[in-house]
Amino acid sequence: MQEIVYRLNFFIPKFDLYASLSLSLALAASLIFLFFLFFRTSSIFRLSIFTAALLHVFFQWPLFIISNVLETSLENPYWPAFAG
Repeated sequence: MQEIVYRLNFFIPKFDLYASLSLSLALAASLIFLFFLFFRTSSIFRLSIFTAALLHVFFQWPLFIISNVLETSLENPYWPAFAG
């Protein structure tokens, strides 16, 4: 049985290529969202960036947190990392 269907344990992942890539993509996207939230003050634009930032927090950061499980369980784990 694959590791992804077991009970999820949260821990700091080992920093291999996939975890490093996932962390760097999550940090880069977070910095871009923070820039747009604080320096672009248009109200409609700010609301859409805030919504995108929340989706980023819910999808991209968990990819980093459980990167060890995803790397061993998925056939090609790099697609979800680049899609977020």
